[in-house]
Amino acid sequence: MTRFGNRLAAEFDREFSRLANEWYLQWHALARGEAIDLDDFRGGRIRLDGVRFDASAEHAYWSAARRYARGKIDEAFTQAENRIRARMGFGAEAIADDTAIGLRSFLERVHRHAVFTEYRLKARGYPDERYLAARRDDAVAAEIRRRRLALIERYRSLPLRRKIALAATYLAGKRRRLRPALIAAVLLALVFGLSRDSAAADWPSDYPPPVSRIYERALSNDRTGATLDAKSDSFTTDQIGASRSSIAPPGVA
Repeated sequence: MTRFGNRLAAEFDREFSRLANEWYLQWHALARGEAIDLDDFRGGRIRLDGVRFDASAEHAYWSAARRYARGKIDEAFTQAENRIRARMGFGAEAIADDTAIGLRSFLERVHRHAVFTEYRLKARGYPDERYLAARRDDAVAAEIRRRRLALIERYRSLPLRRKIALAATYLAGKRRRLRPALIAAVLLALVFGLSRDSAAADWPSDYPPPVSRIYERALSNDRTGATLDAKSDSFTTDQIGASRSSIAPPGVA
């Protein structure tokens, strides 16, 4: 799993706990004759004044739950695309896969909890596994598959020039001061990459060209606070030459 996938999984774990406690648990107030005032996930509120969980309440419940799922899919794939842009389009398939796997697991868990909560709100006891399995939301899984394939296809055949432009646009929009090493990496990518599109085409499709790997290292170091060189925060001519010669894939001089 990529570092992005690990981070996303941790976010989903925290979000499930928040949602279960701050949204689903509050619906049980209806059984005590208490009012509820909850987010409807479209900028409004669900306000029910101590009524039982009738058809109207059930409609509001599931409409909000479906909106939440759609919004989470949009949010996760937006994060994934931003990550891909920051990596100049490289690793798109791995990031898309991790996003789809994490989302599917998270939203299936949320949906099971929603079905369980609804069953309890109708005072029907506790649902068994067969009932929970029968209430699976296949539409959500299908949408996740569609978004994953669309994301992979969008970046599969981008030329190096376009990938560099995506990274530059992403970094320009970051509202923080970038480290000199990261700026140097982007400049190197622009200088070498724009003039070497034809050469990059000869590289194996699953092996990033030298410029992308220099940039990748700089981006990683910028996040961790490390520097590209122990003594300085910049690239030297020797480092550039060493990078270009030492990271060539098998069969490439």
